[in-house]
Amino acid sequence: LTAFREVEDAMAAWHDDVEHTELLHRAAEDSRLASDRARKLYSAGLVGFLEVLTTERTALAAENAEAEARLERLQDAVNLYTAMGAGWQGVAVTATALPVSLEKQNILARAFKE
Repeated sequence: LTAFREVEDAMAAWHDDVEHTELLHRAAEDSRLASDRARKLYSAGLVGFLEVLTTERTALAAENAEAEARLERLQDAVNLYTAMGAGWQGVAVTATALPVSLEKQNILARAFKE
């Protein structure tokens, strides 16, 4: 009975995380659009640079929240897998540096890009 409850709880948590991740993904997309629009308005001289920075910060925060939700969803998938009786042996994963363009590294470079 305990095992059944653990599986049910893990399934519910995973399902909730899937929905939450989808909502955060849409929010991140909307924030990116707002940031792009703010940059275009800044280029046209219609808004100040502070508006660009504010929308950029909001977009980055939304992307971060989405990434955290994805991590939680994956953790819940592992919990579901183990609750169903499967084993989980950790695999050693080595981090590899991914090339990141200057555009991604520097918010100012992104703000002034046309």
